[in-house]
Amino acid sequence: MKITGTIGAKIRSINQAFTLIELLVVIAIIAILASLLLPSLAKAKEQAMTAACKSNVHQISLGILMYADDNKQIFPMPGPPSNPVWWTGGPYHNRLGLLCGGEWMAGPIGGLFPNTPAPMVLNYIKNPNIFVCPKRKRGFTYKTASGQWDPSITGFLSYGFNDLGCFDKCATTGGTDQGMIPTIPFKASYAKRPAQLICATDTSGSNDPANSDNGLYSADAAWLDGEWESLSGPSSNPNPPPPGSFNCRLQTAWGKHDNMVNVIYVDGHVEISLASKLTYGLFWGAYSLSDPIRSPYIYYNSISQASYDTTVWDNTAE
Repeated sequence: MKITGTIGAKIRSINQAFTLIELLVVIAIIAILASLLLPSLAKAKEQAMTAACKSNVHQISLGILMYADDNKQIFPMPGPPSNPVWWTGGPYHNRLGLLCGGEWMAGPIGGLFPNTPAPMVLNYIKNPNIFVCPKRKRGFTYKTASGQWDPSITGFLSYGFNDLGCFDKCATTGGTDQGMIPTIPFKASYAKRPAQLICATDTSGSNDPANSDNGLYSADAAWLDGEWESLSGPSSNPNPPPPGSFNCRLQTAWGKHDNMVNVIYVDGHVEISLASKLTYGLFWGAYSLSDPIRSPYIYYNSISQASYDTTVWDNTAE
């Protein structure tokens, strides 16, 4: 006999309902699927941020090369036009009149001249946020004021420029004061192997203007200079003092991508590499014992060690 009407509807409703056991089984299945998918989603997010960072450095490299094309092939030279130097000491103030980092402009309040190549290539890049890694985020904020800004206000960057064999082409004697000597113009044609000479890389450091111009806390992380070279390396402490070293700028930078960093070379191409796979020779442009360099053997040396690839000096976004 076919049951119809209200009683039949009630029976169908009861038959279609979940039992408690069935509900728990469904929840368990969802939990298992989530546990399987979340690592994949996290990895996909990491890969997306790596790709976005690589896009940033690619645009930076294009900006540098276009700047050179418009300036007799000379790479951007920071400092006062009358006396280019790699960097000028602080304190630094942004156009709001507030204390900021020194990786954008220097001089009186508001800044009169560039302190790194970053603002010099801005006309070609257009967006200052290109100098902020999407994972590291260094350059979006600074301790002076709350909220999100951009590097032209904060004075901080997520990328650092090679001050050894590129840009100002420092003296081979090295030394912690070499950034302040008059800049020697650099052209890509001067590089013995432009595809192996590092131009810029990911960097990390403090975003506290009170620490700017104070390498102890790597607030001036945009300079991969003689000071960084002299006070970093595979035998140095991975963290900033006290006690520590300048490894925090690159070797133990926060926000590495799957333990790797993006690297721009002078010819414009971009690679992602473990810091331990980079040598000081790639920064100096020294590939044999006959190449002039501060130490005849330093070009052999890795800038880091394998254990530092998984080490960060801080585990919070700057």
